[in-house]
Amino acid sequence: MREAKRQRIGSIAAAFACAAALFAGLALQSAAAQTNKKAYVTVSSPLQIPGTVLSPGTYIFRVLDSTSNRQLIQVWSEDLSKLYVTVLGVPDYRLTSKDKPILTFDSQTPQIASVGKAWCSPADSFCLVFVYPHNHAAELAREYREPVLSMPEALAANLGTGEIRANSPSVEELQQANVSAVGMKGETIRLTDVILDRPKG
Repeated sequence: MREAKRQRIGSIAAAFACAAALFAGLALQSAAAQTNKKAYVTVSSPLQIPGTVLSPGTYIFRVLDSTSNRQLIQVWSEDLSKLYVTVLGVPDYRLTSKDKPILTFDSQTPQIASVGKAWCSPADSFCLVFVYPHNHAAELAREYREPVLSMPEALAANLGTGEIRANSPSVEELQQANVSAVGMKGETIRLTDVILDRPKG
């Protein structure tokens, strides 16, 4: 009787262990799918994004790490030999674009370089709005007369560190940055007032 009970307990424990392993495997596959998301983006004229100005050419935009409300985007050369910048992006479900991967701020005057507002992957139902260091965000908000997402100015140096690992200190600081928006007059605006962070319905 005791032997049969031990066998039943052992069978239950084995079943739980198999289930845990299965869920862990699915979680790893899901994480890998998120972090391997990438797209080729061709820039026809100089494009300013947080941390750099991209010259005309083709680049790879790749998601390094993501959470429910923000994603880290790495911008690589087409052959993956050079990492240009790591950018923080916030999903906005009000923005979508299947034929234009980079949304820019509208300018009424000629610009040396267009200024990137968001990256739109064709695989997503949202666009990732770029987060600029605070001082730059305030300048853009005044110039283009609309709110611009911002993070603490002290994190500006983290954009171009060249770190490729999600768990490196400089990249983790970006991931955990306090993000808000800055208005035309330099006022702070809540993030939820300028983006839609989840789909309607």
